[in-house]
Amino acid sequence: MKKKTNNNLIAIKYSSGDMLYFTSVNRVGMKLAIAPASVKWAIDHNNVLTDIEGKTFTIEVVDGSDIPYKYINN
Repeated sequence: MKKKTNNNLIAIKYSSGDMLYFTSVNRVGMKLAIAPASVKWAIDHNNVLTDIEGKTFTIEVVDGSDIPYKYINN
């Protein structure tokens, strides 16, 4: 079995404390209905975004080593 060397995940961190984990910027873009380039820009600039329901969140890269597979929304 191949050992994964890059365990980074992309997390959507809501202001309420909820977090969603994804494996790529494309999947985050599909979840939020925005372009993957906009997701990458939000990660690089620590941008605070608001979704359709009015919830504020940030998108960041986190280490996925300790996150159980069932929490990853790939």
